[in-house]
Order: sequence, then structure tokens, then C-alpha cells
Amino acid sequence: MLLPWPQLLGACLVVALATGIHGAVGFGAMLLAAPILKLIDPHFVPGPMLICGFFLALMLALREPDAVDLRGVSWALIGRLPGTGLGVLALALLPQALLGPAFGGLILLAVLLSASGLRLRPDRGTLFGAGLLSGVMGTVTSAGGPPVALVYQDASGARLRGTLSGYFIFSTAMSATGLALGGLLDTQALLLAALLLPAVVVGFLLSSRILPLVDRKRTRPAVLALSSAAGIAAIVKSF
Repeated sequence: MLLPWPQLLGACLVVALATGIHGAVGFGAMLLAAPILKLIDPHFVPGPMLICGFFLALMLALREPDAVDLRGVSWALIGRLPGTGLGVLALALLPQALLGPAFGGLILLAVLLSASGLRLRPDRGTLFGAGLLSGVMGTVTSAGGPPVALVYQDASGARLRGTLSGYFIFSTAMSATGLALGGLLDTQALLLAALLLPAVVVGFLLSSRILPLVDRKRTRPAVLALSSAAGIAAIVKSF
């Protein structure tokens, strides 16, 4: 199924803008693009966006390879595995109306605590917990970046982007593999992803122009703003 060109152009513009912001901050593409793409055509989410997210994360990690905290990525991914399982369980057992407000509220609470001066150290326990929550949230709401980003909110822009990109390379690959095994990543999803990939490249190039703004001691406000948006979106989406 091919989309009419106005819808396809609109989808590409959304993806370019969302990936541009993601490329500058380190996360947010799924959070910003997925709700609008779902309105344009539900088939864009989650498969095509996951594939686009994988390639965006790969490009970002290659742009700043020395900034990736491999130890942090490892512990977050270890937490992501059981978190994904818990997310699937939550979808199966809990009312959908409760899931969005619950996880959105958790993210907003974390943002408020961070704004109040609380700092999370990126040690093994914190990273495992962030990966666990990220796995649950990513499965339930499609926005799994905020928990890990909040742990690294005081890191440099390059460190935040590099580490999150390393994390997203593996986490999006895991999610896409799960969809493929479940028969939910078909030829149509691959075609839609291929149509969106040029917009991902445009967004990646655009992000290079935004980097100086984020790196000028604005990393933490950007993380808190996007995380707040994720929490509010999760709550609103439930209604």
C-alpha cells in the first residue's frame, strides 16, 4: 500500500523535525513523531519508526563514538530485558486506562525530583533500574528514553547523546526482532521505513546545526523538558 504523496510528505517532515531534535538532545524521536504519524497512518508505528530509530541511533553513535559510556549502556540493557517482559505482562493484565497515567506520573515525579536538586548517580543499580523502567515504558507507551536520559542529565551533551544512542541501537533492535518474531514486521512496514529513512538522514544533518545550542549548558533543561512532555503525553494518550 502506497500513501498519497501529501501524506507521505507530511510524515517525512514530521520525522525530519523529530529526528533533528533527537539528534541534538539524544532522545525524543519516537515521543515526538509517533503520535502524529499514527494519525497520518497507523502503519507507521511501531515497526517503521523502530527501524528508523535504529538507523538514527547508529548514525549518532558513529558521530560521537568516544562519548559512549559502554558500562552504562550494558547495565541499562540488562535492566531492559526484564523490563520488556514486565511491560508485556502489564499490557496483558492491567487495564489500559491505568497504564499511561501510572508511568506518565512516574516520569513527572522523576522530573520534579530532578528539578528540586536530586541527582541520580549513573552507577550499576541506578542504570539497571532505569533500564528496567525504560523497558516497561517503551513496551507500554513507546517512549522508553526518559528514564535513562534522567540518569545522565548532568553529563555533557556528547556523553548523553552517545550513551543513549548506544542504548537505543540495541534496544530498538531487540524490539524490532520481537515484532518480526511475532509476525508484526511485514513487507509493508519495511517499505514504509525505507520511505522515511531519507527524512531521518535530513534530521540527522539538521541536528548538527542545533548541537551548539544544546551543548551550551542546556543539556539538563532539554532533558527535563522532553521528559516532562513524555510524561504528559503518556497520561493524555490514555484518555
